[in-house]
Amino acid sequence: MILLPVLGDVLLGTPLLAALRRAYPQARIDVLVRAGCGAMLDGNPDIDRVIESEKHPGLMGYLRLLGRILRRYDLVVSNALSDRAAIYAWLAAPERVTWADPGPAGNWKRRIYQRWPERAGAVNHPLQINGWLAELLALPPPGPLVLPRCPGAAGRIRALLGDQDDRPLALLHPEGGMPYKRWPDANWRELAGELSRRGYRLVVTGGSAPAEREYLERLFANGPPVCIAAGRLRLGDLPELFSHAELYVGVDTSVTHMAAGFGLPTIALFGPEDPRAWGPWPRQPPGGPAPDYRPAGHCAAGNVRILHAQLDCVPCRRMGCEHRPDSPSRCLEALKTGDVLAASDELLRPDAPAPAGRRAVIRELRHVHIVEPAPNPGHGPVWLRHVIDALRGHVPRLTVSCPDHPDYRSLAESDGGDGISWRRYAWRRGRDAIAGGLATAAALDAELTLFTDLGWLLRHARGDLRRRTGTPIWGIWFNPPAPETGRPGPLPALGRRARLHRREQRVLTAAPRWLAGVLVLDEALTTRFAPQPGLRVGILPDPWPGAPSLPQAEARRRLDLPAAARLYLHVGVAAARKGLGDAIAAWSGLPAADRPILLRVGPVTPAQRDAMAELIASGDAILREARASDAELDHYLCACDWLLLPYRRHEGSSGLLTGAAAAGRPVIAADYGVIGKRVREAGLGLLYPHCSIDGLRACVQVSMRTGPDRFAESLARYASAHDHAHFAAALRAALDLG
Repeated sequence: MILLPVLGDVLLGTPLLAALRRAYPQARIDVLVRAGCGAMLDGNPDIDRVIESEKHPGLMGYLRLLGRILRRYDLVVSNALSDRAAIYAWLAAPERVTWADPGPAGNWKRRIYQRWPERAGAVNHPLQINGWLAELLALPPPGPLVLPRCPGAAGRIRALLGDQDDRPLALLHPEGGMPYKRWPDANWRELAGELSRRGYRLVVTGGSAPAEREYLERLFANGPPVCIAAGRLRLGDLPELFSHAELYVGVDTSVTHMAAGFGLPTIALFGPEDPRAWGPWPRQPPGGPAPDYRPAGHCAAGNVRILHAQLDCVPCRRMGCEHRPDSPSRCLEALKTGDVLAASDELLRPDAPAPAGRRAVIRELRHVHIVEPAPNPGHGPVWLRHVIDALRGHVPRLTVSCPDHPDYRSLAESDGGDGISWRRYAWRRGRDAIAGGLATAAALDAELTLFTDLGWLLRHARGDLRRRTGTPIWGIWFNPPAPETGRPGPLPALGRRARLHRREQRVLTAAPRWLAGVLVLDEALTTRFAPQPGLRVGILPDPWPGAPSLPQAEARRRLDLPAAARLYLHVGVAAARKGLGDAIAAWSGLPAADRPILLRVGPVTPAQRDAMAELIASGDAILREARASDAELDHYLCACDWLLLPYRRHEGSSGLLTGAAAAGRPVIAADYGVIGKRVREAGLGLLYPHCSIDGLRACVQVSMRTGPDRFAESLARYASAHDHAHFAAALRAALDLG
């Protein structure tokens, strides 16, 4: 268990938590924080449980806390030397470590804590202490801050910012929790006016307290237009906001540490506090040196500039000049608007390193290397075509590396247009299957490598791929796996599939360093992997490759299907996860008199064929085992009345939804995963409880009494939002190609 008392301590303790998790991946790691501080750990992949305790819990509160921590742990690490923290540590575990020598005044605490770093001195930064504790506990060097992450953050930021204003974004954070930390109001208004004249769009961040929002609204009431985000966002939304910004200016507070740790150009306005102890550290690799901050005067390190007055009394480390929360601080009053503007000019000069989360990281792309990492007949060439069509005309040169497989050969032979060169390689199964696709990749002199199947790559690729490509690497991750819940058993699962699954699960908590960007097909999928500063994430609609537009009667004539029957289409591979067995069982239980026809298109297993035999004999099922072309699938979608998606396990989205919507056909789907979410939210058809054969059967019966017009408008809307044009625009926007 880790004891982290206040909000800033919680944030600055996250690198140590990550180091513990890397060293002990199977351990249970709980964090005890003060009530209200747990939000800083939202989405943190390194912890199992957050325990919140009131500052003054009362007798019953103490008893409840005692029941949760009493001798439940093997080790406690505390970064607080308070009496209460020492007692909690003594109650929780037999081995107890703290961050510094309790000193002669705390002799009784020396009996509680067995170890502490010997190097701690009078002025220590929590991130330095993390490193010392890691050495003491034989852990790997702590890395960067792990920022909180909330599901749906991208949607809330889009709603906050809109999409009509393309001016660069500057974030202002005037409130530090105590009035003595405030920069003078007139200075904030002057800074807002100057940044606005320089062409910046301004967003003001802050806490959720009504009094804080009222203060911020009064502060900027008579200045240039600003967006007050205080009270509208959670802590876990801020990393997404940082990814849109070019500059952050804030006072001494935890949000300033978040911006600096994210990699955003950060200007911190310091007053009575000592930057050596509490200055925000720039983003840097694990084991990086401590910034050379001074006790007074301006300081610089990486993407951070600390503005600090050079006065004799600085740093006093008191609550302002009068040592009370609402006291003025002359050291803050001595900082001028010109100081902030000069620091911003230095941070944003053209030759300055690009910030980790800045949206315009990739500009003026001249050459993109597109790699299909494994043969995937059917699905692979379709998505490769989508990507090529999206980038054609926007990137002067495209190099496409794909397996030497008939499907890809036909694609290459049909598309060798200007600016596109094809490299076919002999794909082989094994530890380095992608070697052919990356052979001589660095010599191509591309500016970006885009993998069309990132999931396969994460499961199989070895080593630092950026060294082999010589470029930033992006990839489309179709089905990020849902994180495993529960604790693993005493013996790991064996076999190749289990090994690959464990590799992909590890990526959920720590994406490889060579990965620059991830493209997923639904916002819900972004919550399945841990955010990392510098890792960009884009969301793509999933288009359907064809254009199903035939009248139903004509489609049935061409496919030789019954003209008047009600047809329910099931299409795809024969895997059990696609739910064909559930559909067959549901059909067998329907009354024979009004049973519609189950139309199966695609291969089946012998067991599935046997199960369908009786339905086929009675005329209640049709089996077409031959692989259908894209054009034939268009015809089948137009010919059916309903599309069946009874998936038992399917973590991603499905282009079939778009195909059905384009054909105007509603769907029947399990209320599960991304597909269930889309059907429910967009109104694309009917849902039944996941894996329930009775529920599927009931849903089919309801559909037979439901007119097709009920879903027509929703289907048309969905098809329009997921067409090729929207896919191409989303891909180009993710890569900043306009």
